[in-house]
Amino acid sequence: MDIRNQGQGVHAREIHGLGQLRHLPKEWYAYTNLEVAVGPGQYREIDAVMVIDDRVLLVDG
Repeated sequence: MDIRNQGQGVHAREIHGLGQLRHLPKEWYAYTNLEVAVGPGQYREIDAVMVIDDRVLLVDG
């Protein structure tokens, strides 16, 4: 799995979990630390968006 960090870094508590994603198929992608607008001037960070063969998964803890 190709993991691309889109934010300003990975939190220490997320390192182990993201490392486990590397064992998934190499043609899959994960984008980490994406900010999503949820209202005027309000944002929420999504831990990972995974793009796999037949779907897109949002991963947030």
